[in-house]
Amino acid sequence: KKALHHVFDALEACDHEAAIVACERAAKLSPRYILDTLRIKAESLVALGRVEEASALYETISRERAVPWARMGYAMMLQRQKQFAQAMDEATRLNEEYPEFISVYDLLAEMHEASGELSAAIEYLERASALTGSSNTERLRKIADLAETSGDRQKTTHTLQRIIERTRRTSMLKVDDYLALTRNLLEGDDRGEASRVVGEMKEEVRHLQSG
Repeated sequence: KKALHHVFDALEACDHEAAIVACERAAKLSPRYILDTLRIKAESLVALGRVEEASALYETISRERAVPWARMGYAMMLQRQKQFAQAMDEATRLNEEYPEFISVYDLLAEMHEASGELSAAIEYLERASALTGSSNTERLRKIADLAETSGDRQKTTHTLQRIIERTRRTSMLKVDDYLALTRNLLEGDDRGEASRVVGEMKEEVRHLQSG
């Protein structure tokens, strides 16, 4: 923090131009933090809308140091520049080489969703959920949304049930999850289970209000 305090001061002031200058200066004075300064510089370029410069910087870092975050940044910049095939290839290679790098699963899911390939998008999100122990509830909600859009009622219902199980009696609970599950159960003509879910929802709401 001491070596990069000018960088952090600029970021706190949302002055990305100054942050870039401070990164360049810090890289010369404190080369041990070169990766930190390069990452912040790239992110500041993105924040300023200087996508081509950010893309070139991410590509250079990837070529010279092969760090996953730089390759992820490069894939995202290709996507922003509407070079979709190249972005997909870069993200797919990154995923194959660094399967523990979770963020790329979400990026690949986003790319496949944009291409209308909902099954592939769901697959990547489910792989990420398996690696994280389904700890990201928002990722599960995204799976449920995509499954519902694709007409897979069984997966939608199962995923919503998982969400409710995880969020019951916690601050992460959302009534919308219960409503979505109830709707899917009714569409599947499972009125008994739908009624049970509504009862549980009412109980959970009372618990939240009393807490």
